[in-house]
Amino acid sequence: NAAREAVNVAQAAEKKRKYGLAATAYKKALAEFDAGAALLSDPVELSDAHAALGVVHYLTGDDAAA
Repeated sequence: NAAREAVNVAQAAEKKRKYGLAATAYKKALAEFDAGAALLSDPVELSDAHAALGVVHYLTGDDAAA
């Protein structure tokens, strides 16, 4: 689904140290997860995406957003 694809894009961007792109992709993933929250079979994916976005915010110095 689109949320998982966005998470994959974000993880690939993190590996390349492109944290701005990663943050954007995680935000997209969270929006997709939120849109289909009632259909999530594993809510851990949603919490993992939130945690990963927090890490990216921290790495970019945007601690307030984390």
